[in-house]
Amino acid sequence: MYCSETLALAALEVLTGVHPDDAPDDLVQIRLHVPETLSIERVDRSALPPDWRDYPPPDALAEVGRAWAESGRSLVLGVPSVIVPQEWNYLVNPRCAEVQRIEVASPQPFAFDPRLLRDR
Repeated sequence: MYCSETLALAALEVLTGVHPDDAPDDLVQIRLHVPETLSIERVDRSALPPDWRDYPPPDALAEVGRAWAESGRSLVLGVPSVIVPQEWNYLVNPRCAEVQRIEVASPQPFAFDPRLLRDR
């Protein structure tokens, strides 16, 4: 599961991967609460390859995520956002036994402001 630190960052992450004409009109937002007692780790930026912000992303980034997921050493992995490197995205390992302790709120409708979807 791929999550963002804030709703604004999540919106930016979606917008980078969709053409304005193809933006879905049935999006929802789902707030997760991960109790502080659960296992969370963060990738230090210095541990990332020098080209981690390149597009397309280097294969080494997928390897970081794959190795983490297979290790099962934590429920959540924080990774810096390529779009806003000062903010964090989070990967949640659904195979981790702690996943059932995440509190999941009811989905709420979400829509982009139309100004974000117009051609520039």
